[in-house]
This record gives sequence, structure tokens and C-alpha cells, in this order.
Amino acid sequence: MNTESDDSKIAAERARASSIDPAVESAQSDTSLTIASRLLALAEGLYLLRVSAGYTAAQGLSGIHFSVPRLADGSANEAIVRDLPTEESLSGGLAVAKVGSPGGAILVNAYGLASDFASKFTIDVQRLNRSSASLSPGSTRDVATEITVSIERHGLRRFAGTGWAGSRSRQLSIYALAIETKDPQKALIEVKAFGADARQSDWVSGGRICGPFPKNRPLMGFAARIPTPADQQFTIAYHGWFASAGMIGPRSGGEPCLSPMLGDPLTAIAVRVYEHPSH
Repeated sequence: MNTESDDSKIAAERARASSIDPAVESAQSDTSLTIASRLLALAEGLYLLRVSAGYTAAQGLSGIHFSVPRLADGSANEAIVRDLPTEESLSGGLAVAKVGSPGGAILVNAYGLASDFASKFTIDVQRLNRSSASLSPGSTRDVATEITVSIERHGLRRFAGTGWAGSRSRQLSIYALAIETKDPQKALIEVKAFGADARQSDWVSGGRICGPFPKNRPLMGFAARIPTPADQQFTIAYHGWFASAGMIGPRSGGEPCLSPMLGDPLTAIAVRVYEHPSH
């Protein structure tokens, strides 16, 4: 065994290590990367996303990354995001997002070097198109409705169908619901409820309660429709309010109103039925 040679190698390694510039070593170890994330839950449509961190490139924003997680039911997210080139691509960013039915989730991650970077990271969302179900033509006539919902800790409550039914501010889950018009002979409404683990009820009508699911678990969404042939004369449009995603919709004609976020319970609904004038 050549101990002299081994000792010489160890001494050489120590000498080389001691010659490393300590300033460079310190700069690498003291630099911390801050990551800020925002999850956007968007209804179907086309959007402009304007991302800003409040910094110039020299102040340390190193990049922005968009991703589209899977939907709550495990299916592929129909959100498509395209970056738009900007002169200050390191200090902010623009992107266009096209979100399919029933809505989608977009995760935005940004990376910066300043300690207060996360608190100044903002996203402005601007819708570029409008849903045809959001507004009815001025010549239509609204049909009076009633909504019954079973609310967490409060039981059954009945609401006039002119606003939100449920609890948006307190985010209390809905366990069952029913929707009917004041004049069922004029327009019948069919309702379906969606629960956790891809559960869904049958269509029910006549103001009958839809739900609850086994073990009294919260609803994850709903759908409503006017059956044929009355759907040629009447239109129904509806929104859902979810604990995490907020407002989703409008939906119409039996489309599921669901949150794109997994396990996000329904807390309020809004429904509008209107009649088209006969020609």
C-alpha cells in the first residue's frame, strides 16, 4: 500500500478546495428561489391571462409556467394555454386560454428571487367571449320559479328563483335540491344531481327533491333542462357556486354544472327560465 501517494492526493484535494473563491460559494448558497402559485377555475370560454409580479427582469423574476391539471372526475382538462411573446417576458407574461365544457382549471407557477415576490404576484383574467346562455333576448319573458335546497346545518330552505339559492358567503354545502316553475303546466323542469366519486342521480321533475346521496354527502354539481317539445318555447340557464371555484356557468339545456376542482362542493345555485314569444 502506497500511503505516501494517498496522503499526497488528499493534500492536493484540500489545497484545491481551499483555492475556490469564497465569494462565489457564498452567492450560490445565499440565493433562495421563491415559488408562487395560483389555481384558476374558469368556465367554458376564451380568456386573456395577464400575469404580473411587480418586478423588472433585473429584480429577479425568472419564469412563469402554465399547466392544466385533470378535472375532478379524472378526465382530461380541456383548457389550452398559449403564451404570447412580450418585450418583458421575464417580468410578466400574457397568455390566451381556451377552456372547454364543463370548465377547466389552470395552474400558474411563477419563480422569483425576491423575498416578497409571492405577495406581489397577481393574475388578471379577462374574458374575450360571452356565453350565449348568459343573456336572453330582450323580447323574452321570465317564468317565475322556486328552488328548494337542503343546506348544511340548516336543512330544507325554499327560495324564490330570482337570485342565489344557498350560501355563497358561508360556503355551506348543498345536499339536495329541487327546481320548479310556479306554473308546472306551463313549463316543466327536470333536474339531475352529481355527487362525489362520479355519482349522479336520475332526472327528476315536478319539484321533487333530487338527492341526497348515500351517507348524506354534499352535491358536487347539478344540471337542469326543459323536456321536449317544451324546450322549443322555453329556455333554462343556470349557474353554480362552489366552495373553492366560485361561480361556474352559465349552463343550459341539461349541461352539467360542475367545478373543475376535485372535491369542490356546491354551495348555491341560480336558475332562470324564460319563454320565447310565439310567432
